[in-house]
Amino acid sequence: MSAPGWSAEARAACGALYREIFELPFVRGLADGTLPPDVFARYLAQDALYLAAYSCAMQTIADRLPAGPDRALFARFASDGVAAERAMQERWKTESGAPSAPAVPTAACRRSMDHVLRSSSEAPLPVALASVLPCFAVYAEVGEKLAAESAVLGAAHPYRQWIDEYAAPAFAADAQAAAAVCDAAVHRAPDLREAMSEAYRTGVVAERDFWTF
Repeated sequence: MSAPGWSAEARAACGALYREIFELPFVRGLADGTLPPDVFARYLAQDALYLAAYSCAMQTIADRLPAGPDRALFARFASDGVAAERAMQERWKTESGAPSAPAVPTAACRRSMDHVLRSSSEAPLPVALASVLPCFAVYAEVGEKLAAESAVLGAAHPYRQWIDEYAAPAFAADAQAAAAVCDAAVHRAPDLREAMSEAYRTGVVAERDFWTF
């Protein structure tokens, strides 16, 4: 039996950080469609770099998990989930005609990549799981929030594809599944609860800084 509650507690402890994220100029610009296309293009270039690292981290975690549903889940995250995000990015670039941005990682991007890569390979497995959860959790909440706020613009919203990707029920289900694996890990290793919470917080800070353009 898993021990539900850790992921919700970790989220609650980072409430102020989530509120900061929701009010970032980048996120507000996504919500009302006023974000300049060149800024979004720069974000996509950074996100493409990060997704490559995130995919590697997810596969590393999958390889460390015992054979079974959790390993299969994280292997799918490493391949299909990242592929879907990349496909969405390519569609936006093609349809918007926005110029490509230089693919040189910012300091925030490097910190995000370092966090998930180092944690996935070096940290105890429960801590590694907690380190990759914010990418699901933050994006799912931002997607849901932006979908509600931007509904008035409908299909005309310039960032509708991005919003729909992260507001989709399938993405929310994956976020919940990843959280459930973390909650089960706490049950098996309660002594790592604090370390997991710290890894989660570090990940949320990295997500906030990633969107600080």
